Amino acid sequence: MNEHQFELTWAGKEPASRLTPRVLIRDAATAAADAFSSLRWIAGLTVCGKVTCDCCSVLFWLKPVLPDGSLGEMDLIPGFWLDVWDHSLISDPELEKDADTLRLATGLVAALSEAEWDQLFQWFLAEKLEVIQTTPVEKIETGDLPDIAGGQMVGFVEIFPWGMSLEFSCRGRLYVVDDQYCVQPKCDCTETVLSFLSYKDASRKRTTGPLSSPAVRYNYRTRTARAELSGEPGQASTSELLDALKAAHPTFPRQLKQRHEILQSLYARAAKEGSRSGSVNAPRIAPPKVGRNDPCPCGSGKKYKHCCLSGSKPA
Repeated sequence: MNEHQFELTWAGKEPASRLTPRVLIRDAATAAADAFSSLRWIAGLTVCGKVTCDCCSVLFWLKPVLPDGSLGEMDLIPGFWLDVWDHSLISDPELEKDADTLRLATGLVAALSEAEWDQLFQWFLAEKLEVIQTTPVEKIETGDLPDIAGGQMVGFVEIFPWGMSLEFSCRGRLYVVDDQYCVQPKCDCTETVLSFLSYKDASRKRTTGPLSSPAVRYNYRTRTARAELSGEPGQASTSELLDALKAAHPTFPRQLKQRHEILQSLYARAAKEGSRSGSVNAPRIAPPKVGRNDPCPCGSGKKYKHCCLSGSKPA
């Protein structure tokens, strides 16, 4: 028999995605007799604060409930980490040495139902996105950014694995937007490629792939779009999907602008730091393209097509 009784509750205000999870922990032997006096801890969860991390880890911390009903200090009892993706306790050498906390942690993992784990995962998604969007750009690591040397666009989730946002429904299916941006230096474009990924199940853990999903090239400044991919037969059209997105998120162009600015700032800072330090981890950024009829960048005064493009450098 478990030594403790666990009850997952939610504190805060609507909407539900912004409620905060907490767990009430009681002595199992006395819980039925006196629910209040048997309450031993109130516990809460905090997501991993590293915005570029792809883990699903949450810190489970505890505050003891004192005899008068007040709460004791949190640091008197060690916390532990849970993985809300695979519903498990994350192994830790310090936790293994603390038999009492380990029993409490394993008891909690066993007591949570599938529905409660799913609730915690949905909270994690919303909470992690909030952390990503509120972390100052200067505090985000730039050492492992995707390469843009070939002029590639960069997806927001390539850098922030839990940065998916903009969920909406269309024709009874739940979709989420995968957004990609140009981050080339000195480029002032305001276009993004939006791929409409549909969820494969209610857990929101699996989506269709971008290559098989409808996509549009959307300008968040002019609020105009042109279709890129139509998706599979029978799917909603890109115009239907875009209309459904607009209805669910009227301010989504502003969100796209904010996310684009975050990526641009990261790459600009990485390029500056790389040129200053010579770091091999800085992203390799492609030089601006030169038109055939533009002046040759070598300084000869000739058109590019009559100089370096043709291989005939000036004497």
